[in-house]
Amino acid sequence: MPLLPGCSSNELAYVAANALADMSSLRFLDLSGNDLLSVDGTLLHGKPLLQRVVLRDNRLASLPTGLFSGCASLIYIDASSNTISRIEAGVFGAAGLPNLYGLDLSNNRLSAMDGVLLPAVPSLAQVDISGNRLTALDPGCFLGLRNLTLLGLHDNRIPGDALTGQLLGDLGALLTLTLQNNPLLRLASGILQPLARVTQLDISNCGLNEVPETVTALPALQILRCSRNRIAAIHAAAFVASAATLQLLELSGNSLTSVPSAALLPLTLLQSLDLSDNSIGVLPARAFVAPGQPSSLFSLVLNACAITTVDGAAFAGLTAMQQLYLQGNSIRELSEATFSESGLLSVLNLDRAGPHMLMPQGLFHGMSKLSQLRLQQVGISTLQPAWFSHLPELEILTLDYNRWATLHRVAIWRRSKRVLLDTC
Repeated sequence: MPLLPGCSSNELAYVAANALADMSSLRFLDLSGNDLLSVDGTLLHGKPLLQRVVLRDNRLASLPTGLFSGCASLIYIDASSNTISRIEAGVFGAAGLPNLYGLDLSNNRLSAMDGVLLPAVPSLAQVDISGNRLTALDPGCFLGLRNLTLLGLHDNRIPGDALTGQLLGDLGALLTLTLQNNPLLRLASGILQPLARVTQLDISNCGLNEVPETVTALPALQILRCSRNRIAAIHAAAFVASAATLQLLELSGNSLTSVPSAALLPLTLLQSLDLSDNSIGVLPARAFVAPGQPSSLFSLVLNACAITTVDGAAFAGLTAMQQLYLQGNSIRELSEATFSESGLLSVLNLDRAGPHMLMPQGLFHGMSKLSQLRLQQVGISTLQPAWFSHLPELEILTLDYNRWATLHRVAIWRRSKRVLLDTC
């Protein structure tokens, strides 16, 4: 008896109710990528060993009551990418699914979640209902899901007032919550308080004017994505609760007019920071780390921030930084001190960092680990050999769309390592 019948991507439009009648030992069933409009409610009856059912990429408009009845071994159900607009009461909850671990209903047409949709089974750990048309969530729809670790609610139409403390009250084990691309606008104070173990939160493109107070109180947060909102300022204590845990912070595509240094300085374990697509303008001295304070920052992204001025000590203290992106700015000048504490940099992207950016000869000295240097369209008219004389690890150098007439001999060509040089 095959473990996985080869029924995916066969343009099946119909499966008879008794098609699997003789397959009592069936463990995996994949019907994905077909043209099914419906399945019979008795199709999976008599399948006590069935562990995984994949129904994605069909045209199913609903899931019938009783479909999973008797499937006591079922671990994973994938009904994503269909046209499901309703799920009959008891499809999951009354089916007796004590081992269900994952449920994927993403990319369907569900507009509401009621209190009887999801099974309150202790084993359920992952639920994805992203990419639907949800505008309302019944306060009891996650009731009893005390071991849920991942909840995907992104790409819906959920307003902020649909999220309540009662709705999230049983989700104390949750580690990952995705809410991006919903019209939240705001989150009420304290509504995320039950989520004390959350390590990853995405609230990008939610129309937020600030980093919500309830987010800043999460004590275990490691990854916070808050891009493409309307945030113009961040208060100094915004990340104090997660100062000992936060490792990745994305604030790109907001309305910041300066680096929120006061909020960032306590984040000594932060490894990745993205502030691109803001209107920062000026990078002051010690913008990212206080004197005498350790820094774990590995990657810093400042692309398209309308930066015109970079203080010579702007990156001072970032001794662990290995990737720096300053692409698409209007920087007038860099000093020899700009990267003097950036000896571990392996990637430096200055493409279009300034149309006439002045760069001293010793700008890149001390960068013995630099493997990628991008200097596209920065108004270079004369290539300075001293720029590259101390870059033993350089592998990629882009110099295209500059203004020189003569390309001088540079010391880096004498090395045995191959350098990919683009000099259009």
